[in-house]
Amino acid sequence: MAITIRLCLALLVQLLALQCSAITLDYENTIDTDSLAWSSGLDQPIWADKSAKQGGHLHLTTPSPILHWRRFGPETPTVISETLSKLQIPLLARHPNTDALIPMLISEWAINAAERQITLRIDPSSRWSDGVPVTTSDVIYTLLFLTSGGHDTEYQRNYINQILESITVHNPSEFTLHFYQWNNSVFDFLCDFRPLASHFYQSSDAWPYDFDWMIEPVTGPYEINSDPSPNEISFYRTPNWWGDKQKFLAYRFNPKQVTLTVQSAKTPAKFGIGSVDVINTTSDANWKSEWLRKLTLTKHINRLQFAHQGERPFAALVFNSSKHSAEQQRQIMARLPIAEALTFTSEMHALINNLIAQEPAEPVDIDVLYTDPADGSWLAELVLKSIKYNVRLHPIWVNQRELKFRLKTNDFDIALLKTSAKDDASTRFQSLLDLYQQPGPSWLIYDIPIKRYAYWQWLKLPATIGTRISSDIFDPFDPVTGGLFWIDRKLRADTLSQSDNEKIEERPPVIHDLHLSSDKEELNNKE
Repeated sequence: MAITIRLCLALLVQLLALQCSAITLDYENTIDTDSLAWSSGLDQPIWADKSAKQGGHLHLTTPSPILHWRRFGPETPTVISETLSKLQIPLLARHPNTDALIPMLISEWAINAAERQITLRIDPSSRWSDGVPVTTSDVIYTLLFLTSGGHDTEYQRNYINQILESITVHNPSEFTLHFYQWNNSVFDFLCDFRPLASHFYQSSDAWPYDFDWMIEPVTGPYEINSDPSPNEISFYRTPNWWGDKQKFLAYRFNPKQVTLTVQSAKTPAKFGIGSVDVINTTSDANWKSEWLRKLTLTKHINRLQFAHQGERPFAALVFNSSKHSAEQQRQIMARLPIAEALTFTSEMHALINNLIAQEPAEPVDIDVLYTDPADGSWLAELVLKSIKYNVRLHPIWVNQRELKFRLKTNDFDIALLKTSAKDDASTRFQSLLDLYQQPGPSWLIYDIPIKRYAYWQWLKLPATIGTRISSDIFDPFDPVTGGLFWIDRKLRADTLSQSDNEKIEERPPVIHDLHLSSDKEELNNKE
């Protein structure tokens, strides 16, 4: 009864506020939900390892300073805001190996394609990390928050208003979504939508800055448990997490604590003494380095190369045509060894022309704007490789707001425009490109579908490494592909107590290629 009363009061407030939104809100229960043909997706196989052990403290790095703890609003998206989004469980998900629809926050669903609608039933066991049940009030409040304006969520508002026509509320756990069109974008929306905790966001009107360092309740296994800091953020596993009893969430998310520390010049040394558990070594400069090879001869460290079929960012380098003539543009772009910086074998490809200098040219200085700190590593490699072609690149990180301003004002040399592979990436990319009014060339680039790691042997991976779409094997948070590994705490203690003088037999990297059968994916997890 208390939940029903709270829901009604919340919906009354939301009904008034939704007048600013294009979405129609309906409380008339015209659908007999008991007569619907419900699906649950429980016939799909699990991909977690039942032998995984919980416990331990995972230490990782993040590429950029932590500006706030918000998922939305000014100065988003960032690496951290995307991490915080992963702390929230989506409504539904695609099975990472079969692509079938599976339950997440939603336990059952009923599709009526002819009417372009889907009725959803919230898992009755789902809880926010503060113990409050997840209800339809949270779903409605999220739609209100993201589409009513005033929250600096322009992209989310446009995206939702273009795809979602209305929502019908049946009771605290059941609702129906009506869409303008019935196609794959409907399921992309359902698999990406992560509700906000309405009881938390209604506690203050001072958005966004009152929320910069507030700990948001989560539906996933980890919540923030640290003091505000630009250099570090810690997460603790929620005790008695509701997802541990759900088929596709169980046996995963095993470390008890996860700490992310901002990368610095000290990161390699910290990894060498075991203060960091795993590092990304995708670039040739790291993967083939003598430093890493020597480390594997003196430390219990493995190397892994993993090829995946996951979503990759949609990106392009856009040249400001007003800064140089067409011939200068052609020469400069021909001298940029982008493919050389991005790839390392002929099988890997960037959608780029053959970038070899045709003839000697005068040195030129070029600023490159970029917004994703994760691109810093390959841009740094591009800087080094471009010197021999007399191109001096100067990568400059800017936030999304500044990038848009500089595109509008024509204040850039080259801009790396990049959007997530989700949520109609080509449309989002074109909207960025439209900000730049001058005609000019652009070169499409796709991120390489391979990740390389160096990691301490106390991190244990399942016999089948990752999933078909796993883009980060050591992601502890992603609700679909993350949290598959675990920590052998005894092996960690024993390893750190050993002498550095111990001779270790050199081990070749584990190479996981695309389309391998499971019997070829086995990783040696022995001490």
